[in-house]
Amino acid sequence: MENPANGGADSGVAPITGWICDAGKVEIAFDAGCSLGDGTMLVEAAYGLTRADTQGICGDTNNGFVFLFNYNNCTAGQHTFRALADGVEFDRSTFSVSTFGTDFLRDADSLAPATVVQMVGADADVYEALLEWQQSKQNFAIVETEKLPNTLSEFLAAIVGPWRGTWKSLTRTGNLSFTFEATPTLGLATTNVTITETGCAANAQSTTDIEYIDLPYVEATMADGSEVLLHFYPTENLQMLGGTFWIKTGACAGLEGVLTLHPATP
Repeated sequence: MENPANGGADSGVAPITGWICDAGKVEIAFDAGCSLGDGTMLVEAAYGLTRADTQGICGDTNNGFVFLFNYNNCTAGQHTFRALADGVEFDRSTFSVSTFGTDFLRDADSLAPATVVQMVGADADVYEALLEWQQSKQNFAIVETEKLPNTLSEFLAAIVGPWRGTWKSLTRTGNLSFTFEATPTLGLATTNVTITETGCAANAQSTTDIEYIDLPYVEATMADGSEVLLHFYPTENLQMLGGTFWIKTGACAGLEGVLTLHPATP
């Protein structure tokens, strides 16, 4: 079983696919949290599809199977599907599912940005993709891509290190400092977060790594338990950061403002 991929994530309407050399019938068994709309938990897949890549293993090519499935028919969370050949399990996949809480989301429309890193090393190209909601797929499709001017290594070299600056809201101002660090997977983490003059505890500990390197976003918990969300917006030459913050819980809940930051001098 190739899709859903073991350890991966799935959503929307997508094919369950894979191959096996010899079978009279291939079936897919869902777990207790998934079914078809009528409650069916065991379905027969179309089998015998041409798969040229199986010639060397099977001695022929008619070994592929496929079944189109709506993952909205699963509860959100982890699931396991099993692939059966003539009633005998030959593979399984455990993966996670996210949904909008309905079996088919209608009349929805959304455009959303995403960051795509071509992971071929530290000099990987970075793209910003624009995603559009497609009802028939119950998922997003790429409608536009733009290659960013910096490779991954150039971006990290320019942005990793200590930053400091100021924040401003409608009622007060203060200082902000933190450090960007590269993760082992060539991502970004935020450490040593300090936010002053909020009325809450100044020091914060980051609780999330940054997933979208061209639009850094982090959640942190301040020393008094207040949760703060920070968005950063790098300038084109990566010499400054703008951004926003919002304290969503604790004594300062609701406080928000804008940020202006620059690399801290040694």
